[in-house]
Amino acid sequence: MGTSSDIAQRRGLERATRVMEAQGPSIGREFARVTHAVLRDFKSDVDYQVGLLNGDGGPLEFSCSNVSDEVRYTLELGAMPPRSKVGHAHDLLVELGCPSGSEGVRESLEKLQTAGTLRWGAWLGVRHANSATTFKIYAEVPPEATIAAAELLGRYCGPIPAVSGKRPKLVLVGQAPGSSRCEFYFELPGRELAVVDLEKLMGHVGLRERRSALAELVGSFEFRRGRCGLHDFPQAQWGFSLSLLPGGGDPVFSLIAFARDLMGGDGLLRWQFLQGVENRGWIAGCYESLSAPLAVRDFVSGFHNMVSFTVGHAPHASIQLSLSPPPEELDDSPGVLKCPTQP
Repeated sequence: MGTSSDIAQRRGLERATRVMEAQGPSIGREFARVTHAVLRDFKSDVDYQVGLLNGDGGPLEFSCSNVSDEVRYTLELGAMPPRSKVGHAHDLLVELGCPSGSEGVRESLEKLQTAGTLRWGAWLGVRHANSATTFKIYAEVPPEATIAAAELLGRYCGPIPAVSGKRPKLVLVGQAPGSSRCEFYFELPGRELAVVDLEKLMGHVGLRERRSALAELVGSFEFRRGRCGLHDFPQAQWGFSLSLLPGGGDPVFSLIAFARDLMGGDGLLRWQFLQGVENRGWIAGCYESLSAPLAVRDFVSGFHNMVSFTVGHAPHASIQLSLSPPPEELDDSPGVLKCPTQP
């Protein structure tokens, strides 16, 4: 028998499967097919709740956007050594019928991991849209991978400028088979985000003029310590991602923070997002159904993981919420489903 947290993760997956079936027969079938193949490698309930993908340890994270109703999620890759996971992800893509190109992604990402110690290795991203399923491998970048990381960054945008006197830390790279686009994820030093530093980072990829649109989107939420304006940001552990074609083409910039650090309780964040759906014409997609059990958790956090604010050259900006799917009934008694400190 697993612990209450382990069992809750299993029940959360069962409930998420029902929600996916309600999105349509093809979505339901694809979701069941992919999750069965990937999560079968978890041999026990204990294995099922030990990952670093979510703050609650769960192996499944949905990503819901306010501008798209695509079904997107990321999966842990089983209880195995972290250095094996990029290769395992490639093998899974072959099994799942992914078009050619995954071998090249494997080689590129494994090159990043040849030096240094890994903590989690890799995750597998999945997208169901327009009756098609596509995949992306997310690979951990160890701190020692300076040469390989510099070579890869050099093909896309070159060295990232320092902020507050320190270089942002590259922690994660995502690549999809069949695509030349690459996404780089960075952690920023400290908990202060200065406007001048944000402008510097966005300007590095030609998006400086989109800073106001990004700040306005961030300011559409009420945070733990109130609302921010166009010229200030609340304290949080901030990060960012850059999604680019080789040579810096078609850049997309995302500002990222831990939801519990920035927003507070699961229920409060859910309410604010759905207010945007109602008042601003945002798209809810499957988020409203997936997150329904969280409506009463105004001051308890743990299922929402990250919140991302994204801009590119296109006129629209977007918000993305990621969450571990909750079970139908929640037990918030001491020691159960409490969100550990993010490593």
